[in-house]
Amino acid sequence: MLSYSKLLTIPPTFPRKSVIMLVLLKFILLGMLAYFAWDSYLEFGSSRKCLRLAELTGTIDNIDEALSMSVRMAAVTGDKKWEERYRNSEPKLNNAIKEALAVGKVLGMSTAVAKVNAANSKLLAMEDRAFDLIHAGQGKAAYSLLSSAEYESEKNVYRKGIDQISEQINVFVNRKDDASYLKSCLLVAFVLLALPALIVSMIVIFVMIKRYEIELRKSECRFRELSEVSNAWIWELDSKMRFTYSNHMIRKFLGYHPSEIIGKTPADLVTPSKVLIFMPIINGAMDNPKPFLEPKRELSHKDGTSRTMRVNGIPLYDHNDEFNGYRGICHDIT
Repeated sequence: MLSYSKLLTIPPTFPRKSVIMLVLLKFILLGMLAYFAWDSYLEFGSSRKCLRLAELTGTIDNIDEALSMSVRMAAVTGDKKWEERYRNSEPKLNNAIKEALAVGKVLGMSTAVAKVNAANSKLLAMEDRAFDLIHAGQGKAAYSLLSSAEYESEKNVYRKGIDQISEQINVFVNRKDDASYLKSCLLVAFVLLALPALIVSMIVIFVMIKRYEIELRKSECRFRELSEVSNAWIWELDSKMRFTYSNHMIRKFLGYHPSEIIGKTPADLVTPSKVLIFMPIINGAMDNPKPFLEPKRELSHKDGTSRTMRVNGIPLYDHNDEFNGYRGICHDIT
């Protein structure tokens, strides 16, 4: 990093490349922050889905136990209220499994949820057969069906599916936690590295721009001071060929006060008979800027008389190399 004393030894040019690099650094910093913000938003969405799947898994397990208990109580007691309870809870279970399938597909856990869904379909089918036996007055046969090895086998498949979902949720959460921790460390490291560099760069560029402005003002003052003690008429034009500056010698040469010609064009100082001839010259100087020398140019004095001038001029450019007008000098050779 440059010291302040070394920084002051750098020629006072406008730090265009440094400004561009600073802007790019800002965009990179903002881009990284935007990326981490968007990634955090996506992580938040995944976490919400994972939490919802865990909630659905608990709901599915609880409703399944309630259904199993209801159908067994119906088989033992023959009371219809247990079937009513069963029929009221069954749609809730189906809806919960359906939603779990959708959420599990997004999180990559659809296999375990599908296993639970397949086992649930077989259990519901056997429980429907049990209710048919109950309706036929065969409560013992219904209870035997619900206690059979086939029913218990599907129950085991069902429970393993539930346990598998829980395990996958835990793995998902742990993986997300590790990834979030790593990304947080990377973000902190990036900010700790980029922010000081950004601050130092801004300070360096600020100093360079200030020096550039000071040198410009000094140069401008030197030019004005020299022009005011010159015995020649010194002038400046903008890109539209309008006078922006004139020293005091115009009063001696053409009788105008310097402020009187500010905003006018050279065509306003040409003798009326030469205006139409002079306009193409002005337009050409605007379209194709280049240094010029006119050994003789007839200009009109304020009193109407004619003066012969020798005119020199050079084009001016701004820091973007765009045409910015002319600066020139005139001598009266009348």
